[in-house]
Amino acid sequence: MPEPAQRKRKSQSLWTDAWRRLRRNWFAMVGLVIVVFMSLVAFAADWIIPFQPDYGQPWLRAQAPGFEHPAALAENRFTAGEPVAIPETAPKVLLALFADDVTVTYRVHDIAIEEYRVRLRRGKVRQIQRVAGAERVDQLRVRGQDRYLQVFGEGDKWGPPLRDLVLTKGQPVPTALATKARVLILRVAAPAPPEELEVVTKDGDVLAVRRNGKAVDELRFEGRAVTRVERDGEAIVLRHRWGTDLQGRDVFSRVVYGGRVSLMVGAIATLVSVLIGVIYGAIAGYLAQKPMTGLDVGAGVVATLAFVGTFFLWTALDENLHRWLRGFLPAVPVAFAVLGGVLLAGSRLGRILPFRRQVTTVGEFMMRIVDILYSLPFMFLVILLMISFGRSIYTLFVALGLVQWLMMARIVRGQVLSLKEKEFVEAARMSGTGHFGIVFRHLIPNTLGVVVVYATLMVPAVILQESFLSFIGLSVEVGGRTLDSWGALVDQGRQALSDSGGNWWVLVFPSAAMAITLFSLNFLGDGLRDALDPKLKGKG
Repeated sequence: MPEPAQRKRKSQSLWTDAWRRLRRNWFAMVGLVIVVFMSLVAFAADWIIPFQPDYGQPWLRAQAPGFEHPAALAENRFTAGEPVAIPETAPKVLLALFADDVTVTYRVHDIAIEEYRVRLRRGKVRQIQRVAGAERVDQLRVRGQDRYLQVFGEGDKWGPPLRDLVLTKGQPVPTALATKARVLILRVAAPAPPEELEVVTKDGDVLAVRRNGKAVDELRFEGRAVTRVERDGEAIVLRHRWGTDLQGRDVFSRVVYGGRVSLMVGAIATLVSVLIGVIYGAIAGYLAQKPMTGLDVGAGVVATLAFVGTFFLWTALDENLHRWLRGFLPAVPVAFAVLGGVLLAGSRLGRILPFRRQVTTVGEFMMRIVDILYSLPFMFLVILLMISFGRSIYTLFVALGLVQWLMMARIVRGQVLSLKEKEFVEAARMSGTGHFGIVFRHLIPNTLGVVVVYATLMVPAVILQESFLSFIGLSVEVGGRTLDSWGALVDQGRQALSDSGGNWWVLVFPSAAMAITLFSLNFLGDGLRDALDPKLKGKG
């Protein structure tokens, strides 16, 4: 007599038993936890991430992880009697800086900077030109305790300060600047006296502004000159845990928001491909033995051509259509409507005209279309669609989904071919259930186990494809604004990486985030494949 625990286990459903076995797979559970964590952080970024992905402070350039600097905007302007002007895209620390009635003190040590382009030839100075205004000078003198010169060099960074130098046109290059380069980019810095600026606010308005203790009407200063910010005596700083990129943008924020783009593209494109593949494959499997005449084949070919022609004609008429009917997405249902209409007309004609000879079956005809589509370079089609219809994120959803459904259709067709001979399908027919009900109420629900597994494995594949598109410069856009995914961030990190390995954090962090997520999705997919295997039900 079986034990009670054994009877209870045998009575479990496939999904309950699959969850029990999945929990015993540590790799799959770790992958599940990481994927859920990454998704929650990415989609809650607006509330938990201090920086917007596009907010940058260019004077910072690439700074190492853990870098801190005073909390100030790139351009700061305060006028007595007017509201405090802080842009909505500013970091949350700056938005909260003037939330109450406070006194904010800025310590400013400005530096007057002039940039020069120096051309060299055979070890001598050939030309000295000021960048601003393109004015040519005969001599560049750097004298005095506070003045210094820096050379723009390796790693897209300014070199160490150099003092007591004189460059004269036609004279040899000073030893400190000896180089094989033919053009030098120099900047001469002359620090100004330090200042203390105060801003007093009340109810969101600027009550008073002071410069070195004296009241003034307005204060204007640049963020790069600020050395310290205090709010009622407390120092306020901005911290970049993962450093900044070459434009002074926070790397951590960009990785999180890039993950949102990649995960969203992967999930929605997979959903589109699953919907198309499951329905197409189920119909192909269910109608595998239905005879198809020559007229039916002709109608199918004409319908396919009509589908493609309607799609491109609709998008070509974009400018003459109402704004709600424009674009890539409305063209898809219109083209499907034309496809259904032509197929229905061909079916009706087949009953009237004397073309009754069977040439193939519906299932075989549908799968030959899949074989033809398989022979096409799908990534080329995606690139062509994005170039033709714009780099909108919605175009990318549909483009990737339309080329990913082929494998899903084959898998579902194979499942339906075996399921449609089962007793429960015969019972449904005997009870009067129509073809639509058999396919969508009985066959498709019984294929969901396999569909879930392959959908989980399809998400990382779609993320990699979108990353490839971003890597070659086809980043997605929303409302004219470019959305940098992990692929775009990896490409930017590659460009920022210097020959000596400098700026490594700009490349390593987005690469690591993408790699960990892809590994986790694959571990989860493998675990689901084992957990949903009916042959293993009740085992392990």
